[in-house]
Amino acid sequence: MSVWDNLSGRSVTSEQKAYLEAMLIIIMADGKLEQDEFRQLFMLCNGFDVFEGLSDKTIIGSLEESYQRFGRINSQARIGEVAQVLQSKQQRMEALYMARVVANANGVNKIEDQLTIQMKQIFGLSDAEYQRVLDGDIY
Repeated sequence: MSVWDNLSGRSVTSEQKAYLEAMLIIIMADGKLEQDEFRQLFMLCNGFDVFEGLSDKTIIGSLEESYQRFGRINSQARIGEVAQVLQSKQQRMEALYMARVVANANGVNKIEDQLTIQMKQIFGLSDAEYQRVLDGDIY
């Protein structure tokens, strides 16, 4: 079994990895990941249906795998990678919503706000779709 498999044998899908990546991009906006931020991110992951059925160990492993790539690839390129995996507008709106939830958890700072606007642009979302994300009206 790989690091992506949980105890029940269920693997993390590429879509789930992309959602995790979107959230990690925002939480790493200042270039570092504090232990309390990691804990908070993990707790937020448990609140999203897309991760239902994954073990805590699997989610943590996936976050750690993504974290190891930071510093080698800039945020804009990482957002582009997320967009390649999450190809529907709905998936992209969900990813941006998750990223905003992470940002809102500690109060959105200027860098996080700029990154979410970059996500909006790279994801090809309209201003109206972006506003729906900010309003939490993604379904």
